[in-house]
Amino acid sequence: MNDKNREKTFIHKAKETLDKEAENLDEMVLLRLKHSRYMALEKGRGSIFNALKRFRLPMAGLATGLATVIALFFFTVFLKSDNRVGQQLSNIEDVEILAAGDTPELFINLDFYAWLAEENDDAG
Repeated sequence: MNDKNREKTFIHKAKETLDKEAENLDEMVLLRLKHSRYMALEKGRGSIFNALKRFRLPMAGLATGLATVIALFFFTVFLKSDNRVGQQLSNIEDVEILAAGDTPELFINLDFYAWLAEENDDAG
């Protein structure tokens, strides 16, 4: 506790001494101090804005790339869902054809269609 009291009294005396000396400063010195403080504050503020200006282009590029990736993701998800619905409908139609009991002409002439596909690569 004794060390803490000494430290507090030292800080208090130092502050009083500096305040008294600041009151006795020349006006020219005070103007220079105010100017230096102002310049330090401006420089501190300017660094934040300069940093933002430097990162503006990369951040815009990142935002554009991210938006593109998200758009492509949703686009492919919706396309795949449409294809799945179409494929499911196609499967239902196939089941209906097979369940009808009639033999489609395609299955009767299956050898002909296989030969045609082998002869003409365009055909199938």
